[in-house]
Amino acid sequence: MGQILSHPVVEKHTEDGHDKFLAYGLSSMQGWRVNMEDAHATILNLSTVNKEDDELRISKDNGSDDGDDGDDGATDDERNESETVVNSQNEALAVDDKVDDAVGEVSKEDLEHVAFFGVYDGHGGEKAAIFTGKHLHHIIMETAEYKKKDYVNALKQGFLNCDEAILKDVFMKNDESGCAATSAIITPKSIICGNAGDSRTVMSINGFAKPLSYDHKPSNEGEKTRINAAGGYVDMGRVNGNLALSRGIGDFDFKKNADLPAEEQIVTCFPDVISHEINYEDDEFVVLACDGIWDCLTSQKCVECIRRGIYERKPLTQICEEMMDLCCAPTSDGSGIGCDNMSIVIVALLNYAANETIEEWYQKIINKIEIAQEEVHYNKTEVEDSDHDYQHPQPPRHQQQAKYGSISEPYEKIYKGMYGYRYEMGSQFERSGGGSSSSGGLMNGNSIFGSGGYDEEEGPSGERDDDDEDDEHNNVGAHGRGHPDSGLNSGAISLSKLLSSNALTNENGVIYLDTSSAQSLLAHFGVGDTVHREDVDSAEEEGEERDTDEVDGGGGFHRRSTEENETNQRFEEVHDDNDDNDEEMSETPKSD
Repeated sequence: MGQILSHPVVEKHTEDGHDKFLAYGLSSMQGWRVNMEDAHATILNLSTVNKEDDELRISKDNGSDDGDDGDDGATDDERNESETVVNSQNEALAVDDKVDDAVGEVSKEDLEHVAFFGVYDGHGGEKAAIFTGKHLHHIIMETAEYKKKDYVNALKQGFLNCDEAILKDVFMKNDESGCAATSAIITPKSIICGNAGDSRTVMSINGFAKPLSYDHKPSNEGEKTRINAAGGYVDMGRVNGNLALSRGIGDFDFKKNADLPAEEQIVTCFPDVISHEINYEDDEFVVLACDGIWDCLTSQKCVECIRRGIYERKPLTQICEEMMDLCCAPTSDGSGIGCDNMSIVIVALLNYAANETIEEWYQKIINKIEIAQEEVHYNKTEVEDSDHDYQHPQPPRHQQQAKYGSISEPYEKIYKGMYGYRYEMGSQFERSGGGSSSSGGLMNGNSIFGSGGYDEEEGPSGERDDDDEDDEHNNVGAHGRGHPDSGLNSGAISLSKLLSSNALTNENGVIYLDTSSAQSLLAHFGVGDTVHREDVDSAEEEGEERDTDEVDGGGGFHRRSTEENETNQRFEEVHDDNDDNDEEMSETPKSD
C-alpha cells in the first residue's frame, strides 16, 4: 500500500457520452492516496479519432513544406508503406460502398463502428498510466492486425508495442512506474477485452456477472511458474517481495532478462484476451474499474449495485460516483481496503438495430428487475407450500436457476456491512469536502484519460512541478507525531502511520512484519523496545498464554489472550443462578 493522506480527496472527475450504439458514464477519485495515479480512455468511435489525427497530420505536413524536394524527414520506405496503407483503406472503402448500395447507409456506419474503453491503474508514479491512457489506443490502431479487423491479436500486439513506445519516449526515460491495464474494444457484434494486471472488466448478462478478464496476481500458479522461470520469486504474494501484480505496462525493473521475449519476463505486459459475442436481449452493460473498486466489491455485487442505480433511474455518471463513495473507507486505520485511487466506467449496450434509446435501455433492465422480484416473492410462497407436497414431477421453481438477477441492498446497508455500523456512507465528506467536476457532452464523446488522469498542477505529459515533492512531503507529514490527526499521541502508533511507512506488507488484510523490521520501526518512531520486553517478561512470569495472531480491528493491532477469549465465551453462556458465572461477568470488559 502506498502513502496515504490524513483526509481523503473525494472530489470526482466525471464525464459521459453516447451515440446510437453505446452510452457511458465515467468517474475517478483520488481518495486517500497522496497522488492520483489512475488514467483512462473513453473513445466512442475510433474512426473519428483516426480522421482527426489524419487532418492534423496533413495540416502539419502542409505547414512544414520548405520546398526542398518535399523532403519531410520520411524515408522512401516509409512513404511507400504510407501509400500502401492509403490504398488498402481506399479498397476497404470501395467494398463498403458496395455493401452500402446493397443494404443502405446505416450498414456502412455499423461496419465501421469500433469503440474503445480503458482503465489504467498506476503504481510507483503516474507517468506509465498517463502515457498508456494517451497512446495505447493509437498504438493498437497502428498494428497490422487492427487494420485486418483482427482485434484479439491487435490488443495483444498493441500492449507489447506500448511497452516499447515507453522505452523509446524521451520523457519516460528512467521512469520506474507501471500500470495495470484493462481495455475493451466494442463493435456492434462483439466485445474484445485485453487485460494485464489486477484491474478488471465485467459485463452484466441479465443481471449476472460474466468476467471479461482475470486478475493477474503473483500467487496464481501459472503466473508464479513464469516468474520463477524468468529468475524471479514470489514472497508474501508479491513479485520479488515488492510488486502486488504479475502483469502490467511499464515496471521495467522486472523486464531486464535479455534472453527472454517480452511474454516470458518476470512481469509481462502481454495481455489475456477474452471475446464475447453480444446478445442485445440479454447483455446489459460492461464495467471497467481499477482494483480500488474490486478490492471492496465482488464482480456480482458490483453488477447488482449498478442495477440498483439503474432501477432508481440514476444517470450512469451518478451511479459511478456513488459506487466510489460506497467503496471509499471512512478511515485509513483499517486494513487499507477502500484507501486506493478509484476509477470506474459503465458502458450501456444499446440495441442499435432496434434504434434503442437510453431511456428504453433503462426500462428494459427495470422490467427484468421487476420480474426477478416477483420470482423471489413467488419462491418464498412456494417454499412454504412445499412442506405439504410430497411428489414433484420437476424441481420447484425456488430450486431452479433464476432467469434474471436482482439488485443489491441499499448502498448504506452495504457500506455499514463493509466498514462497521457506526460509520455513515459519505462521512468522508465531512472532513475533506466533496464535489465533482463534470466533462459531460464531450466533443465526439471521446476522452483521453480525462481530467482525472493527473493533478491540476501537472501538465498533460504527467510531469510534476518542482513544488510537488514538497507538497507530497507535507501531505505525508500530516501524519507525523504531534499532529492532531496523527494517532501518535502518548507514543501510540496508528496503523495508518505504519502502513504509510512502506515497511509493512499488507496482503488481503493480513499484516506481515518480521522482528527486525518491528524493532527498527519502533526505534524510527521514537518508541523504545524496553516497555514491550518488560510486558512480555511479566506475562511469562504470570504464566499467561497469549495468542500470537494479530487481529486488525479497524483501529490498530490487538492481542487477544487465551484467558480473555475463554472469559468472553463464558460470558455468552452465563446463567443468572450461577454465582461463579456472575463473578466471570464482572471480570469481562464491557463492550461498546
